[in-house]
Amino acid sequence: MTTDMASQPRQKMAETFEILGLQHILICPSHWDESMEFWRDTLGMQVAGDWSDENHGAAALRFGDSHLIVADQEDARDKETGVPIKPGQPYIYVKVRGLDALVTNLKSRGIPVLSDPVKLHWGPRIATVKDPDGIPVLFVEGEPDPALVAKFGIAPAARRVPGETRDSSPG
Repeated sequence: MTTDMASQPRQKMAETFEILGLQHILICPSHWDESMEFWRDTLGMQVAGDWSDENHGAAALRFGDSHLIVADQEDARDKETGVPIKPGQPYIYVKVRGLDALVTNLKSRGIPVLSDPVKLHWGPRIATVKDPDGIPVLFVEGEPDPALVAKFGIAPAARRVPGETRDSSPG
C-alpha cells in the first residue's frame, strides 16, 4: 500500500519563514587585485562600495539586483559566521524573513546548521549551512547598519589601479 503524501496532515509550525532573494555572493580570492581586475575591468562590473584599507581589499560590485563581494580572507569573518573562509570558494548569502523558523525547519529535516542565528557586526542576523556539494549558504535576516552603509557601502568608490597601495580612507 502506498501513502499519498498530499493526504497526510502537515505539521503546523508556530513560525514561518520566507526566502526573499539573493543578497550577495562572497568570494575571497587568492589574489585580490587580480580578481578585481577581472570582475571590474575585464567584465565591466560597477563598484558599488569599497571598504579596502592598507591591509585588506574589500569591495562590492553590482551584480544585477544583488552584489558580488570580493574580499581578502579575514580571521574575524571565520569566527563570526562559523564557516572557515577558503580562497576561491563562493559563499552565497540569501535574504530571509523568519530566520529562527528557517533554522528550526532545517534542523527538523536533518540539515546540519553550522552556525545558529547570530547578530553580525554590520547589523543583520545570520545562520549558516552547506548545500549538498559543500557550498556555504548564509541566511541573512535584517538590514545592514545604516551608518556602515553610509560610510562604506552604497556610493560608487573611486577605482583603484591593481597593485596600488590601499590607503586607509574608505572609497
